[in-house]
Amino acid sequence: MIIASLLLFQTQIISAPSLIIGFVLSAFCFAMLGIMLAMFPRENVGDIMLLLNFIRLPLIFISGIFIPIESMPYWGQVAAMFSPLTYANDLVRFAYEGTAIYGPVLDSVVLIFFTVAFLSMGRKIESKFQE
Repeated sequence: MIIASLLLFQTQIISAPSLIIGFVLSAFCFAMLGIMLAMFPRENVGDIMLLLNFIRLPLIFISGIFIPIESMPYWGQVAAMFSPLTYANDLVRFAYEGTAIYGPVLDSVVLIFFTVAFLSMGRKIESKFQE
């Protein structure tokens, strides 16, 4: 998709490291979210996808992908700060536009924090249900 956008739409990547870091950190972060939710015992494995969609879809709408965070009301801006997708979006936006709300360093640190938090919670959930 990146190569296609570069060739077809003549987009420019201002910061390739930010783009790579944004993709890698967000992939790990949301993988850990999935792992955390997969730790809850279920009879049907597909139930986890329903639960994930229940969480991920609202994150899409408060993360600044469709509506810029600057244009959101105050309560929306506060809610966006609790979404890891906000920071992933901000990091990728920095890679393409050179501007970021929170900055690439803070975006990276927060994504790492969410990744570690999801993994830690997943381990706690697993150990609770293994007893």
